[in-house]
Amino acid sequence: MTGERESRSQVVNWVVGSVATFIITTTVISVILGVVEVQRVMGLKQTRNDLKWMGLALHQYHESYDCFPPPVVFDAAGKPFHSWRSIIHPQLSSVGGDSQVFAMYRFEERWNSPHNVAAANANHFSTNGYSFLAIVGPEAAWQKDGCRRMRDFKDGTWNTILAVGIKNIDVGWHEPCDLTFDGEKLWLERDGRKQPVDLSESEGFALFADGSVRRLGEGVPESTLKAFITRAGGEEVNGY
Repeated sequence: MTGERESRSQVVNWVVGSVATFIITTTVISVILGVVEVQRVMGLKQTRNDLKWMGLALHQYHESYDCFPPPVVFDAAGKPFHSWRSIIHPQLSSVGGDSQVFAMYRFEERWNSPHNVAAANANHFSTNGYSFLAIVGPEAAWQKDGCRRMRDFKDGTWNTILAVGIKNIDVGWHEPCDLTFDGEKLWLERDGRKQPVDLSESEGFALFADGSVRRLGEGVPESTLKAFITRAGGEEVNGY
């Protein structure tokens, strides 16, 4: 009988221990998942706010120069020297950004000089896990060579995407690299390689030429996204 009671006691202890371990493990996982979700929501909120600041800065640039900035500034040898994101530092500072951080950037040096790389690391736009990319192409809001003006958006500024803030694409704030629209699809071209990008599967937001910011991701039809990318396609967009 004593052995039987000890055996039962061991079983009970094992069951209690297993239940306790399950509860603790489940609790820990729930806490971790909760933290991850909070970080995700905060990241989305920050990205939305960042795009709003960028929209204000781009509009201020347009007011000053009667056009939006070029996507890339090239040096005398035809190599990328600055990104449009770097070009709007003065405007970002004036609309409420961290002027000291933006002032760290040296326009006389290439975007990836040691100093400018350090300046990028001090910029909160570079530490949020999202990349901010223009859409470049003959039919898009940005053209490879030259600048666009408000009057170029025949579909309306409220129907044309200027830039997107999306995750899982690692493009630095100062890096002169953006999305290319070939008339049908979006590509990220870098170092001679082309990576397709599907905004309907990308978590983030789009900045429109009128300064508004709207959510991207699942549920936005491909035809709607294409209509928003083209600046003078004449498409009708409803319900978004």
